[in-house]
Amino acid sequence: MHKGGGVVLYLPVTVLLFILVYDKADAGYSLVSLYLIGSYYFKILMFAAKVVLAPRAPGLRLFPLGDEDARFLYRWLLRMVVAAVVIGPGSAVFQTSGSKQELFSLMYCTGGVTIILLLIAMIWQSRRRVALAICPERDPGAGSATSLRTTFAKRWHVLAILCVIVTGSFWVIQELMGGHVTVVNGDHEPLFLPLSLVYCVEGGNWYDL
Repeated sequence: MHKGGGVVLYLPVTVLLFILVYDKADAGYSLVSLYLIGSYYFKILMFAAKVVLAPRAPGLRLFPLGDEDARFLYRWLLRMVVAAVVIGPGSAVFQTSGSKQELFSLMYCTGGVTIILLLIAMIWQSRRRVALAICPERDPGAGSATSLRTTFAKRWHVLAILCVIVTGSFWVIQELMGGHVTVVNGDHEPLFLPLSLVYCVEGGNWYDL
């Protein structure tokens, strides 16, 4: 509740200070306002993540996650949100300032590529533990078992990375060619697959990543 109160207090206080300090005619008005909005997204999303994952409070956790699992997902979510909040408003400045569309698209795509790289890194880090979760009765790295389940356990991360690359590349190319791709439609599609693969359920349990 204390952290929730801090988030609620942060919004009106920062809006009031912004109104008192900045005028629309000021040079930094657009930049500060965009990053202020970005900070609201950051505060709200990370507060929600702390409520759901509770990385440091197992008793308050809403999902049956191990401590390491919760901290792992929270860290990666933090990195992605920070990347989006830092790069997103910067790209919007080019659009609102009347700069060339190419500059906006380049900066905007940089944010998308950053998210894609972070997703790939997350998948790569979790490849072995997820493989063991898919095929717990046999070490996927040992022996020469050829069952479909064992094969998938060995290669799931390759499929997930390829899916992220293909989806992300389509998004980047479409945006660079002038397509109207929104952050919601573009950034979240490659996010769902790896997170769903990370959530490998075996008897209702999460596995350490």
